[in-house]
Amino acid sequence: MTQSLPVSPYDLLLTGCKVADGSGEARFGADIGVKDGRIAAIGKLKGERARREIAIDGLTVCPGFIDIHAHGEEQLLVTPTAEAKIMQGITTMVGGNCGISAAPVKGPLATFINQAGIFPAVTVDWATFDEFFQRIETTGSAVNLACLVGNASLRASVIGLENRQPTAAELLKMQALLAEAMQQGAFGLSTGLVYAPGSFASTAEIIALAEVAAQYGGFYASHVRGMAHPIFEAVAEAIEIGRRARLPVQVSHLNAGYPNWGKARELFALVEAARSEGLDVTTDTLLYNQSIFNGGSLLPEWANAGGLPGLLNRLANPETRKRIQTDTNQHGDRKGGSVASCLLQDRRWDRIYLTTPARYLGKTLDQVAQERGSSSPYETYLDLIQEEQGQVRGITEPYLEADIEFALSQPFCMPETDDQPVAPEGPVAPWHTRGFGSFARLFGYFVRQRGLLSLEEAVRKSTALPAQRLGLTDRGLIRPGYWADITIFDPDRIDEQGTITEPDRCPTGIQTVVVNGQVVVDGGRHTGALAGQVLRFKSNKQ
Repeated sequence: MTQSLPVSPYDLLLTGCKVADGSGEARFGADIGVKDGRIAAIGKLKGERARREIAIDGLTVCPGFIDIHAHGEEQLLVTPTAEAKIMQGITTMVGGNCGISAAPVKGPLATFINQAGIFPAVTVDWATFDEFFQRIETTGSAVNLACLVGNASLRASVIGLENRQPTAAELLKMQALLAEAMQQGAFGLSTGLVYAPGSFASTAEIIALAEVAAQYGGFYASHVRGMAHPIFEAVAEAIEIGRRARLPVQVSHLNAGYPNWGKARELFALVEAARSEGLDVTTDTLLYNQSIFNGGSLLPEWANAGGLPGLLNRLANPETRKRIQTDTNQHGDRKGGSVASCLLQDRRWDRIYLTTPARYLGKTLDQVAQERGSSSPYETYLDLIQEEQGQVRGITEPYLEADIEFALSQPFCMPETDDQPVAPEGPVAPWHTRGFGSFARLFGYFVRQRGLLSLEEAVRKSTALPAQRLGLTDRGLIRPGYWADITIFDPDRIDEQGTITEPDRCPTGIQTVVVNGQVVVDGGRHTGALAGQVLRFKSNKQ
């Protein structure tokens, strides 16, 4: 039976589809008519008039994927074609995660941000989300963009990079900036509680901010305070913040990383208990056994106070440099530590690879040390930070596949890229192969090869579930009246292609991607269309 809105001719007609509509229900055969950017009809439409018809020939047609945890939204100003996202079927990305957002950029942060290179290849000439969104809309984007407000951005805009608690007046200023961002369309608050300066925030400070987001109907997304040794306490803190501030919680890239291998079941039991209590808690997870590090992020928290200039000054002082190494070796940063930093602390050099500087791409830290004639991979890491002015990046391997599979199998857990909307050979490189390949890996590896999920369930986790978290009532499903964000792929061919040394290779099997009714990927090729929209949260506060 045809479900339709009264319209003819269609702008686009997709015929012979095998539709996975995002609900998780079994695929069904249908044609889809698109008009004025929205889905106008679903049913038997063969022969109807249309400006363009694409014969799908039984490929899977589903809502466009929503990347619930992305970064680098400002990179859309440099690479609006966003190949890393659109070529793997992502039609909407959520930026501003892990406590760092494109806005606000005010006060101490405004004077620091360009010098520090926080937003590579971009000149920051905006202060508010309104101004940033206007820049995106002027430039155009291949994908839709939704944004969170980062607590580190709020903190740095008010008190800079200092490791101290805000005064009452400063906290009021942070709350006011958050309220302004929510009014301008941000979807909620994010934290990155293992990254300075966001990590300096107390639980009380975060609750005070989360209460503001709650007033507007937003949610709280957290890279929790310690993804390694204190992971259970850290997840409990995120849940308690949601409980006390009365807003939904998204626990970012949750998994049982090193040194908690094999504890995923216990970890997710915390989320299950909160959900059974009636709290709205969901999660997202990486699909790789790897994570990234930047600059001094593997070092003790105190070493990064004051940002990169502070770190470089400490490394230049022999006594302070020795203290950094002593604290690391003694596991002094286990409280608040990351899974990657624990690998460094335990001297697991074989699980730490460099990607920047380029001359060491794909080499382990011990291999780089040997090449440089050093007997200490740790000293090599510190030397590189100094030599490269902090521009040292790499990959660690702190996860077990069994834990990843357990996380991904949870019905409330969504896939993510945790990466930027960049382009092959563009001015900014992807952090990891996940930037180009996460959703292709989901369907090519976890669905087709491993059989971990049904295709329909994987689609639901990638579309309707994140749309629900964002409060989007007209995206994430194939339904009449919904925006026509549509991904068409071959379930027998979809697969990632990137490697550590070539992370920017686009996946195979993505045939067509439609954004707001416009074809952006056609026959596996980017059309250059910039059909994305800035998605502004519609507050429930009057």
